[in-house]
Amino acid sequence: MGTASLSGQLATSKIEDAWVLEERIQKAVEQKRFLVLSVAPKLLLRAERELLQRFPVQRVSVEALVIAQMKALAEQAGASWEVVLRADSTARGSKNWRNLVTLVRRAIPAVEQRLLESEETVLVTYSGLLARYEQLDMLDRLRDASERREGTPGFLVLLPVDQQTNMPVIDGTPLPVVLASQWARLTETWVTNSHRASHAVV
Repeated sequence: MGTASLSGQLATSKIEDAWVLEERIQKAVEQKRFLVLSVAPKLLLRAERELLQRFPVQRVSVEALVIAQMKALAEQAGASWEVVLRADSTARGSKNWRNLVTLVRRAIPAVEQRLLESEETVLVTYSGLLARYEQLDMLDRLRDASERREGTPGFLVLLPVDQQTNMPVIDGTPLPVVLASQWARLTETWVTNSHRASHAVV
C-alpha cells in the first residue's frame, strides 16, 4: 500500500471522527446534557468561536462570575479588594489563604444559580479558578442537575488540555467522576471545520 493511500485513509478517518464528534455535541445541546470538551491549548480560542457559531449556546466565563461575586461579597463585608488579591499569593494553608477560599466558597452558590438559570445550553469557559480554590464539586452539581433534566440547561465545559492527558483536567486537577460518555476531545480537524469543507466538496 502506497504512502499516498495511507495518507488518504488517515485523512478520511479524521473527517469521519470529526462528524461523530459533531453529532455528539449536537445531541448534548439538543438534549441539554453535560459534556466536557477538552482541546489543545493552542486551539482553545478557535474552538470557542466554532462552538458559538455552530450551536445555540450561551458562553459564560466562570472566572468572571466568581470574581464579580467575590468583589460583591468583599464589599458587603467592608473588606478591601487589594487585601483579597494579596491573599491569593500567600501560602496554601495560611490563614489568609483559608480566608480567601472561604470567600470563594461563599461566592459559588450565586455563580451556580446563574448557570442553572440559563435558558440555553451553557458553554462554560475559564473554569480554572474552580480547581485553584478546590471548588470542582460545582461541576458535579451541574452535571447531576442536567442529568435529572428538571428544567435545567445543558452544559458544554470547554477545557484547554494537553494531548498527553487522557482524561479531562482543570489546571492539572482531574475532574471528579466524569464518565466516558460525558467528555470528548475536540480534534484539530473538527476545530478547523475540515470535515464540513470536505463534505461541501463531495
